[in-house]
Amino acid sequence: MTAMFLLMALLLYPPCEAASEPASLQLPDGPGVFAVTDRGIVELPVFGEQRKVEGAIDTFVYAPAELDRIPVVSSVSAFYANVMGWIPKDLYLIVGRKRLATPRDNYRRLNGRAYSKGPILFEVVTEKLEPGALAQEYRRLAGKKKSGDDVRAFVVLELSSQTGLDRRSYPVQVDIDPGSAAR
Repeated sequence: MTAMFLLMALLLYPPCEAASEPASLQLPDGPGVFAVTDRGIVELPVFGEQRKVEGAIDTFVYAPAELDRIPVVSSVSAFYANVMGWIPKDLYLIVGRKRLATPRDNYRRLNGRAYSKGPILFEVVTEKLEPGALAQEYRRLAGKKKSGDDVRAFVVLELSSQTGLDRRSYPVQVDIDPGSAAR
């Protein structure tokens, strides 16, 4: 019910002018989930599907061979979701590839906003994706890691089906200097 209300509110609410894309950046014209990066718009081909775990918030299951296909970028400034039947739900920061398949209560939530850009196209933005802000969130998470631990940063966009019964998560690896965790 909540997902349906969110979808209706997003579809009825006109696109926000403040979140308009730069003239040089084109909206994706095909279906998929995309990250706006330093290299332009990059498609996110890998997604995890929701799995219920007793005593914890849901986890996501990824095909192990697919994890090597997660794009690596220097920065990410926004996301586009252009998938029939799916709407943006949450945005997270995770430190370490193994964390992608752990309960979401280990994720750092990045509060963002979704703007309707078309019948099924949504733009997801947040100030937390700015390089300084993302590095600060990363330091908070990576500072708890021991030396030798995986400290790769992943930003994950979670989508919810319009029925609200299913969720998917789409990760992108952001190349943040692990030495910045010691600051």
